[in-house]
Amino acid sequence: MATLYWHNLNTGNNANDRTNYSTDQAGTIAAGGGAMAADDIRTDGSGGTKDDNMTASAALAYGSFDLDAGYGGVFDDNGQVITIGLAGVAHLLIANTVSLLTSTGVWKQTETGNISNPAVTNRFYQLEMGFSGKTNTLTGDVRIKEKLTVGSGIVTNTIHNVDFLILTQNDFLVIDSGATITMDIRIYAANDVTQSAFECAGFTGSLKWLQTPATSKLSLTGTWNIPNSGGIEFIRGEIDFNDQNVTIGGTVQLGDADAVVGTLRCGDGIVNLVNIKKHTGSSGVLNLYFEGSTFNLSEDMNFTDIIVTPGTATIDLINTATKTITGDGQTVYNLVKSGVGITEIADNFNVNSLAPTAGTIRSDVADTLRVITCAVNALGSNTTFKDISVGSIGKVDAKIGGVNQGNNPGIIFEDLLMPSLLGFV
Repeated sequence: MATLYWHNLNTGNNANDRTNYSTDQAGTIAAGGGAMAADDIRTDGSGGTKDDNMTASAALAYGSFDLDAGYGGVFDDNGQVITIGLAGVAHLLIANTVSLLTSTGVWKQTETGNISNPAVTNRFYQLEMGFSGKTNTLTGDVRIKEKLTVGSGIVTNTIHNVDFLILTQNDFLVIDSGATITMDIRIYAANDVTQSAFECAGFTGSLKWLQTPATSKLSLTGTWNIPNSGGIEFIRGEIDFNDQNVTIGGTVQLGDADAVVGTLRCGDGIVNLVNIKKHTGSSGVLNLYFEGSTFNLSEDMNFTDIIVTPGTATIDLINTATKTITGDGQTVYNLVKSGVGITEIADNFNVNSLAPTAGTIRSDVADTLRVITCAVNALGSNTTFKDISVGSIGKVDAKIGGVNQGNNPGIIFEDLLMPSLLGFV
């Protein structure tokens, strides 16, 4: 393996021609011909020709590749496949300097090594990394135009992100289910796009959906199962679960710091979320369409400043610890509770029907009444209500002072402030 410095010694700007490189920085010792697969390529040479442009004339394979900040030319991959890492540890480093790289091809980092490409003008068109048994570490942000493929290896960093600017590419994420990924993924979409299955328990970063313009939409065409993720940090534009089954760890936040539209459509699939709320600082129009989903919520639910369209969804509070609902006067269709934990109600809201089967529903402030207004029925079993009024057309199951007030003794109202508010006195 040799370290080669670009000097365009044989002219023609051909990055595939080994005779265009030198084995010394000054460019005085020609590298000679032959294959380049084991060579580490650098552009930090000295001399008048070190800033000449480089163009791939065919597929290329290097050991490592380093476009440094002092390079005055442009590397053009010319739509070719550029493979980095055929000789052990391999780094792929593009300096944070504008217009070093023109890419319409596919870049592959096939060995363990560092990767960095932080300048938005130097995006890889497509990038493949995290190959089986290999570890790639982000030492800076990595910019991509259209597509990221991650194998069953490890891609790690808790500071830097992968960043997309999608123009036309559907299925821009191809992630092996066995991958371990600790980076965040930011996505900017200029047009409506679709994404197929994303199932990876080892993804612990967060997604940031920052569509430009904000009217663009992501529609899922396959199952998403990222149960250990950090959630969806922003939704600017629209995400449509499109009747797919979706499991997302972490908080889902609508909107961002800009005054733009943020919309989530849940479809008719099974949706497992930790919690959902408005992004702090967002002043845009935020929409949540539950549609016909079965929506399982394990943490808090906060509808503050969110316009909720209930559809015919069933929302199941599956919490095992104490969690809070802030309804903000909004309406959900069918609210059930199978989680044995305490659900605290922070303000009044509306439901079509209420059917808890476990746990406790209580006011978040002791001796302060909260009202859940039911349009049809409040029925259930094995549930305790405290400082809660349930208004219902149908009869609610309840006990007051130990006397059964309904047709089923399964729901118990404790420490009522004013039993007459419940319609039982």
